[in-house]
Amino acid sequence: MLFRKGQGGGASTAAFVALITLFIIIWILFLPPAERAKILDNESDAAALEENKSLLLDESPKTLFVEKQSEFNHNINSINLFTVEEDQIIKRRDSIAVEGQQSSFRIPFHLDDPENVQNAKLAFTVESHTGSLQIVLNDDIIFSGEIKEVAPSPITLDNLEEDNILEFRVSSQGWQFWKVNSYELKDVRIIATIKNLNNREASTQFSVTYNPENVEKSQLRFVPDCSQAQVGVLTATINDRVVLSKVPECESAEIVDVDPKLLIKGTNILSFKSETGAMIINNIRVTSKVEQPTYPIYYFELNATDFRRVEQNQKNVRFTMTFAGDEDKIGTININNRKLSFNQNSKTYSKDISQYVIEDNNFVQIIPEKTLEVQRLTVRLE
Repeated sequence: MLFRKGQGGGASTAAFVALITLFIIIWILFLPPAERAKILDNESDAAALEENKSLLLDESPKTLFVEKQSEFNHNINSINLFTVEEDQIIKRRDSIAVEGQQSSFRIPFHLDDPENVQNAKLAFTVESHTGSLQIVLNDDIIFSGEIKEVAPSPITLDNLEEDNILEFRVSSQGWQFWKVNSYELKDVRIIATIKNLNNREASTQFSVTYNPENVEKSQLRFVPDCSQAQVGVLTATINDRVVLSKVPECESAEIVDVDPKLLIKGTNILSFKSETGAMIINNIRVTSKVEQPTYPIYYFELNATDFRRVEQNQKNVRFTMTFAGDEDKIGTININNRKLSFNQNSKTYSKDISQYVIEDNNFVQIIPEKTLEVQRLTVRLE
């Protein structure tokens, strides 16, 4: 009897779990598509995150020659620098009214960068008026007189600051003390041309796989496509250090000597900034000549936790190369000064290199015995 009772309890539990599962499936099906996708994508997002954590090195060496390289060229895509001038309404009031000498109407307005504000004007229409109107900008009178036109010409606003106050007043009625001067203005606008400088600066990057300490000479080369009459000072930096600051000669190649000490192993940041004018920087190249010719070296890091897992055989480190072409692939892989040879026709070479890795910084160097086209080189923690 106890056995049969246990069987019945298990069947009830299984039915309950199945019912809950069915309810969850139906609930997901009736969710809006965006919410359903968000829930279902969680698993794939987690897998992608785990994939990124396990990828220790990912490079595209491309062509590797038998001869050791004494010169390394880093070709960089073109960069577009420009400024945009936009007409904007800085401040607007549907209507304002000033009545009597004792009253005034103030409009405060702020400018982030007054130096890049041009052709600022005050525009409005006059709904009704008696007497004269006085307009004051930052305590300076910029207009005083009677406005008879319904739509007067815009009034120029000069000497603007970051924080400004525009004030409207009416004139005294003089000896006609029984009168009250007044102005009612409509569609009051402060308008100006604003320079948008967001696109006058751009950065890109290049990777140094050789030892910068062995660099004998380094140069930055590029050709600026611009209009000489409109171009201003161009500044170029490598890793936040200025290597060029001058007005370039448009359509002419610029060659700049770079202090090799500015280069670092791994990712380097190259930035350009134009003071004025539009410019496309083409044919960008950073060239380094090394004292002792060498083959490219690629670096990856294995932290203490992951290295311990590798030592305890909980994880493996796998090196993989993907080749292009049908020719034989022959060469040597140097991993932390321990060498592996390969000779194959297959387009993929993969090897467990767990026994060759060390804690912290590791390097991989490919020494070809014939020209190799290496599409991708990866090191993964599995």
